Amino acid sequence: MQAVQQQDFRALVEHHPRAIMLSTTEPRIAYVNRSFQAVTGYCQDEVLGEPPSVLSSGLHSRDFYRGMWESIHTNGRWEGLIWNRRKNGETYPQWLSIYPVIQGSRRFYAGVFMDVGDPAAGDERLASLAYLHTLPVQVLKIDRQFTRQLGTDARDARIVSAILGIAEALGLEVVAEGIESEQQLEKLRQLRCHRGQGYLLGKPLGWGQVVDVLIDGHQIRHDYVAS
Repeated sequence: MQAVQQQDFRALVEHHPRAIMLSTTEPRIAYVNRSFQAVTGYCQDEVLGEPPSVLSSGLHSRDFYRGMWESIHTNGRWEGLIWNRRKNGETYPQWLSIYPVIQGSRRFYAGVFMDVGDPAAGDERLASLAYLHTLPVQVLKIDRQFTRQLGTDARDARIVSAILGIAEALGLEVVAEGIESEQQLEKLRQLRCHRGQGYLLGKPLGWGQVVDVLIDGHQIRHDYVAS
């Protein structure tokens, strides 16, 4: 009877609608289910034994991953939006949950994720966005690394457009950071970004102005507001 239960559980994981990956502490990928291939484009034989970084988009900083692992070690899990890369080189937004899994003397990390930018995700995607809507967030920021090459890199434009699409679905305001050229500003306006900040719009405050703002309540705006 125990063997039947194990087979049923494995079948449940194998056919689960979300992608599931197990990695060792080294880290090396030890298992992926069928949905993993559907989302990433990699089949099982291509990734087993490889580091999970094979999926990395290269768009996140070391501080981002440091915070992720601090949360896993402190809280026993991490959950959030991350940008990863498919086998064909396409970057995409992924909602990822990571949990430690202990089996006897062995320790693994389970990653469960879905592509939140895929319209084919249907009701499950809407359910995940509804979950995101419950988070205490009112404003999303577009990092300057995406703004920097916005006028010349089509990939960055697609990423910004995807962020704006997610924000619109959740009713959130979006602020783009690091605007330094008219080209960047115009592209953000074309993409209907709500607000922006950067050197083009206003030079950094001097200490005297900082005091004015903090102590005397003066308002100094160094951003644009979409009309």
